[in-house]
Amino acid sequence: MRLSLTLLLPLLMATGGTAVAQDDGGGIDDLLGSIPEIAAEEPVDEKPKPPPEVTFPQYTSDVSATVLAAWQPKKSALKDARAQAQLGIKIDENGQITDIRAIKLSGHKKFDQSCLDAINAADTLASPPPPLRDAAADGVVVTFSAAWALKRG
Repeated sequence: MRLSLTLLLPLLMATGGTAVAQDDGGGIDDLLGSIPEIAAEEPVDEKPKPPPEVTFPQYTSDVSATVLAAWQPKKSALKDARAQAQLGIKIDENGQITDIRAIKLSGHKKFDQSCLDAINAADTLASPPPPLRDAAADGVVVTFSAAWALKRG
């Protein structure tokens, strides 16, 4: 009888290297029966990890990314590559936009209107986590830049 190394190695490891394979006619069942039981490890009681806390700057960045993804200014709105606008968005606990206010306008009507259109197109944003709801209700500032829009293409 030939024992494969795959069968012999676990036997040797389980018995501290003292097992000797003999062909005494008992067969593989006797050989496997001689392997001592190894107690199973106690299961580790791992509690699921809570999701990482989102900071207000991270939430603001996510809101800005959503709004800027919806921003599709026409080329005529991007005539001045230096044009920038900042709009404040108040967001309720469900991610609904409750108010929009101008913080800084570019002075270019088409550019500023395209910024407002982007916020309206975004419509519903990510719901702020409970610890950030008051801050989101006070407003998140989104900055629009013609240079960024031209680079994005």
